[in-house]
Amino acid sequence: MKRVLASILSLVVAAVLCEFFIVSQFKIPVFAPHIFSQEVGWESRPNATGWNLESGELVAKGPLGWNDNNVSEAIKPKCAINFYGDSFLEAAQFSADRNFASLLEVSLNKSTDCKNFLVNNFGLSGTGTLQQSRILLKQGAVYPAEHSALFVFLGNDLSNNLFTSSNGIAPGFVGFPDKFEIREATYTRSQLRESIRNFVAPLTDHSDLLRLLANSLLNRSQQQSGTQVPYDAQSDRLRGIQINPKQKEWRLEVLRLSLIKNVVNAQRNNTKLTVFLLPTAKEIAFGDTSEVKKIKTNIFEWCRELNIICKDIYPELRRHNGVSGNSRFHLSLGGHFNLRGHSAVARILNQYYSKELK
Repeated sequence: MKRVLASILSLVVAAVLCEFFIVSQFKIPVFAPHIFSQEVGWESRPNATGWNLESGELVAKGPLGWNDNNVSEAIKPKCAINFYGDSFLEAAQFSADRNFASLLEVSLNKSTDCKNFLVNNFGLSGTGTLQQSRILLKQGAVYPAEHSALFVFLGNDLSNNLFTSSNGIAPGFVGFPDKFEIREATYTRSQLRESIRNFVAPLTDHSDLLRLLANSLLNRSQQQSGTQVPYDAQSDRLRGIQINPKQKEWRLEVLRLSLIKNVVNAQRNNTKLTVFLLPTAKEIAFGDTSEVKKIKTNIFEWCRELNIICKDIYPELRRHNGVSGNSRFHLSLGGHFNLRGHSAVARILNQYYSKELK
């Protein structure tokens, strides 16, 4: 019995020493940053903690899973704005108080009459504008806001809207090759796999060693910039796969349909929707390509038809960046906004909303 206790004590001591003197020297990414969502496919796991490989910083999600520690219902809807978008809005590379949504919140608390103005950040990595329309409908009903904004990132939102599966029908949205349509289906997942992930994940938030073991042994999903592709539904995405011109036309049509869906859901939630276009690092460094200009022309035309405002963040960032062959506003690894980029976007948004909220 004494030998058993001695062995257990030795293992505990070894684990503690390994945790503080060996593993802590490495930057172990978040394990299972997402949990399953039948409506959207996945959502951020509350309090998920780990190192982001893109920025090299230790980050933690908020208590509700968003990269926003203050998501809550405003005293009055006019004292809140809800933001929807993908990883550029979520900004998992940095702590919640340093993304452009939080920085805008600070500015608007100084310039408005509201005692506690809220900018709720509902950014979710890996999603497209179709999934974001579902997030808008759900979260906008729980957290009423007079204004909402949809942030469209042309770097991948068009492809993120397209999914395929073994039977040719997407888990929720698009079916092809013969035709496409938006489907109100739900996502599926492995119950056993999900149960294991949900049990292990919270334990890893407090230990580099457990996070290392979990990432090595239990997580077979793709790791990219400190996040993991969450579910089988996403693994069949048309990312990096050559698609024919007809399917490129489909991407634009699905984007158009998704904008309509976002507008309809915003109307159901009685919120005024504004669309903002976020630029890639390549755009800022080298300027818009003819293809990007064509897509933007289409988006502005659709916004006019839908009677909503659409603003392009690109011109002002490009003007401040200059013709340098690189972007001063994006991280070199992964291409998301750096802290300078978040500050710049917050200033642009503050100029718009300071006038809009008067």
